[in-house]
Amino acid sequence: MSKTCVFAALFCILVTPMASAQSPMSQEEVLKAIALGRYGNPKPYEATLNGWHAGAGVVYTPFVRVAMAARLARDTKRPFGLEDVRPWMSSPEVWVALRWYPRDAPGRYADLVEQAKAEHQRPVVMLGPSGFGPKQLDGRDPLWSKGPEALAPLGPLPFEDIIAVAAFPREALVPGHDIVVYYRVPSPTGTIVYPIRVMRLEEGVIGTWR
Repeated sequence: MSKTCVFAALFCILVTPMASAQSPMSQEEVLKAIALGRYGNPKPYEATLNGWHAGAGVVYTPFVRVAMAARLARDTKRPFGLEDVRPWMSSPEVWVALRWYPRDAPGRYADLVEQAKAEHQRPVVMLGPSGFGPKQLDGRDPLWSKGPEALAPLGPLPFEDIIAVAAFPREALVPGHDIVVYYRVPSPTGTIVYPIRVMRLEEGVIGTWR
């Protein structure tokens, strides 16, 4: 084989889209996600079935992120193919977007939350066995935690009251665990108060995630 042919072959390898090689998703899965974004209406998953934990947040799997990025491209009249799938879209972690309580819900801790925001506190996100709380040490930190702006590349926010977005390994999200979001606020008496909201990981829901 001539040197020209060798260099040409190497060049083709380097510029070939690498979605299937760098991603936990197969190329077939990536293409299905792109097709859903082009022709369907992909949405993040709710994590809970019922009870007071319902509506606490939504979940973005790699499949959902790719599909929603493709939908945003469709809505903004831009092409979107394999070469447009970025590593953050198809990487294996699951993104969890957490909401605060509705304004009329009991336990909203409105004054304490406003105090925390005035102090420029970022909400804390942790994962742990159901029923654990921020005072306990059996919680697990996320891979990263950001504000709702992390969802901007995927289109409009699904809810206006999202306060935090955190990433966890998929294998860490198992039934019998909660994801909590909370603030750490000093009270007038000097004690620490933890306004908290819980997202419960329900067995009947996790198995439907794609």
